[in-house]
Amino acid sequence: MNIRCENCGHTALETDSTCWHCGELLAGRENAGSKKVKVRDGWTQGAGTSSVIIFGAMTLLVVLSTILVMASLGRQPQLQVRFGTRTQSGWSFVTSASRQFTISLPDSWSWIDGTDPAFAEELAKLVEDQPLLRLASYPLGAEVQDLTIHFAAGITHPGDERTPKLIIASSPLLNQLTYQEALEFLANSEYNLEQVSFVDDFDKSHLSIVVDTPLGSNALNVETGESIRCRQQFVLGKHQSLLISLCARPSQSRANAPTFDEILASFQRLDI
Repeated sequence: MNIRCENCGHTALETDSTCWHCGELLAGRENAGSKKVKVRDGWTQGAGTSSVIIFGAMTLLVVLSTILVMASLGRQPQLQVRFGTRTQSGWSFVTSASRQFTISLPDSWSWIDGTDPAFAEELAKLVEDQPLLRLASYPLGAEVQDLTIHFAAGITHPGDERTPKLIIASSPLLNQLTYQEALEFLANSEYNLEQVSFVDDFDKSHLSIVVDTPLGSNALNVETGESIRCRQQFVLGKHQSLLISLCARPSQSRANAPTFDEILASFQRLDI
């Protein structure tokens, strides 16, 4: 029930201990402000121990869920995108079935992804039948027996010896080298190297190599003295290295240089 202030005559609520208008104490209401206000039947403004426990448990659940989500995101492959660039018209990004890498290729090129079990046997047979694909991994690929070609692409078909082609291969043994040791080996090799340099670029760091590799007349249907020119990137990883090699006959290299530049620039390893 509402009451009136004896000092100013204004109405006050039954829960008030002082007049809201003049500030005088209300007669008989000195302790009114200390009473609990009933919010709803069975509820009061005071929080019980069980409420605190429930709130704490819910907070802990939210924190743990956030940690698990962030940890999962941290394990996902991280892409380093070149600022201000897009895949040009007539090109598409290709990601290996094993999610080891992604690369952009012209739509006119065809490829075989050996990391896909459905095509692993087809690629292995192609590498066996086409020695040129193995030569595309030289000089580093000539030093180890465990180098495996996982991906092959070409303008018409990866096995066509007459057209430019791409291979992507891996080797656990080569991964035991440091970049400096690889540089020293290449500097002392007998291969015709036009360029060898280390590119320090965060998670895209690699050795850049340009090499002319002779084509042996016994292995390929070519004349003695012919060669292929390959532009390569050698990338170290946690467990195995990757070698990306784009090759063409010297007479084709200049015409295909812009295409090779774009392909190599688009390459991104996903399992580092």
